[in-house]
Amino acid sequence: MKIRNYLFLLILFLQSCSVSNINSKSIFRYVNLYQYGKIELGNSIHQHEHLTVLSGNRYFLKENVFGGAESIELVTNEQGLIREIVFKYDQEVNMESQISSYSYLGKPIIKNKNAIWNDGKTSFVLFENRGIVYSKISDLKNL
Repeated sequence: MKIRNYLFLLILFLQSCSVSNINSKSIFRYVNLYQYGKIELGNSIHQHEHLTVLSGNRYFLKENVFGGAESIELVTNEQGLIREIVFKYDQEVNMESQISSYSYLGKPIIKNKNAIWNDGKTSFVLFENRGIVYSKISDLKNL
């Protein structure tokens, strides 16, 4: 009986240590393109080549397949799997309104003026660069 209680407490302790940096509810891991399907973190970029434009060595979704952002970049790892999806918003979008629009994810960690949510397998970051707001979902499982 004592050993079972000890093991239970040890497992509980280890679980609490592993989630200590998690500050969010489950984060979305895909972009819904409605009639074109969805693109999810971990997908092969080759599955979606018909929806993308290659600019240099960077993949962007074609403009006619999505809404709600000015552009969407798909960042891949060496194996061609999508590890990040980066949304660039138009100039009218501001950080405060974007942070409040994602309040359903919970309270973000604010670090270097970035708003960061993390559910242990996905990171969602809102950031600003030269007055333009971006968001990025990153796969923490398959980097």
